[in-house]
Amino acid sequence: FKFDEQIKIVDFNITPEDVKLKPPKLESGGMAVKVELEEGSMFSPGTVYTVSIKVEDLAGNSAVFTISFKTEEEEVKTLVEILPQKLEGLKGEQLILDVMIREVTDLAGFQITLTFNPEVLKVKEAVEGDFLNEGEEGRTFWKDPVIDEKEGKITLVCARIAKGGVSGEGKLASLSFEGIKAGESPIEFEKVALSDSKGGRIPC
Repeated sequence: FKFDEQIKIVDFNITPEDVKLKPPKLESGGMAVKVELEEGSMFSPGTVYTVSIKVEDLAGNSAVFTISFKTEEEEVKTLVEILPQKLEGLKGEQLILDVMIREVTDLAGFQITLTFNPEVLKVKEAVEGDFLNEGEEGRTFWKDPVIDEKEGKITLVCARIAKGGVSGEGKLASLSFEGIKAGESPIEFEKVALSDSKGGRIPC
């Protein structure tokens, strides 16, 4: 199709219709079309979109141009969580929490620092979970936890020394606390660093 004279856009649409387009604009003497989303409209990740634009010249000749593209898949972010996120008990009571991980790929090591209220809790024990030990040759190096009772911090470090990493979800560690006095204490992350079997960082 060849345009003899000036052209104009007479119609346009996009499918699927979960986004809205601004009216397209012709640029470079009619050789290019600029397409923009309306403010507040966003593409959905991992979706194939098709834009159709109908143009027409002064003689009434028309043509429809289409272009299809696929947006990038949404990145699955690894989740590290504490269960429960708050401990509440009486003086002398033993309280347990677990550090869990979900949606991880090729995990080979971690360093995690947790904070707690040292006026309410003291750490009795911290033991490695079974997640990094998965597999026939699952072996790990579990460093003795570093505990700062004054500041209310505990740092956990573990590395897989078997070949490759592990994927999925599971328990990284379990912590046992003793109540110093009646009350409650939030348990929060101060630092979380995850690494894969190649030494790369895993976002979380």
